[in-house]
Amino acid sequence: MSILSRSLNFPISHLSIIRQSRSQFHSTSFIQSSTPTPTPTPTIPLNARDVIYDTLSFLKSQEEVSQKDGSSINSHHDFSNQSRVGSEDRARKMLSGLSGSVGNKKNERKREFDDYQSLPPHLLTKPHIYPSYPNPTKPPLVGPTKSLAKSLDPFFLSHSDPLDHTLNPHFSLSFIDRLGRILPRSRTGLTRRSQRRIGKMVRRARSMGLVSKFVNLPSVGGYGYEGGYMR
Repeated sequence: MSILSRSLNFPISHLSIIRQSRSQFHSTSFIQSSTPTPTPTPTIPLNARDVIYDTLSFLKSQEEVSQKDGSSINSHHDFSNQSRVGSEDRARKMLSGLSGSVGNKKNERKREFDDYQSLPPHLLTKPHIYPSYPNPTKPPLVGPTKSLAKSLDPFFLSHSDPLDHTLNPHFSLSFIDRLGRILPRSRTGLTRRSQRRIGKMVRRARSMGLVSKFVNLPSVGGYGYEGGYMR
């Protein structure tokens, strides 16, 4: 050390400073060659697909940085390139596997977010991302209750069958509205069984030509029709 300092006419303190600067230069050059420039932190992903997309974009940015810095190719850099390619392939396989499952669930109700939307942390919890909707209310009854219908239904009280009156068009017309539609149970007040038998009676009368399909009048030429008027 003393011989080198005497030959260069440098004091030992100056020589130590030069060596320290050289070591710092080598360490910084190795760091620059092995690690890319820092990228901006991505937004918080909301599902697995966003995580994989962010991973692919990060790997692509690393590849672009490594291509620009061509002077720092060494064994360590080649190993990092191989690991980067392998991780990118794994991410693409995972994305292709999730493309048919994530986001396509029928029962998945997820809150929609806009691009580049900033949210506070308390809004990124599960209750806010997947809100629970109240169960739909029970639909109203289409007719009277069972006990009330039994007290109002004449067929149930008389133990008769509506199909016995199929050949009587006036009887069928009493259960049809102005457009030829069968009246619902909320208007007839019948039981469920009698309502089904009424529908079968009206459809049979239509198929036999006794009742029109579009009006609550007897069909032309049928029973109860004379010169365009009902008898």
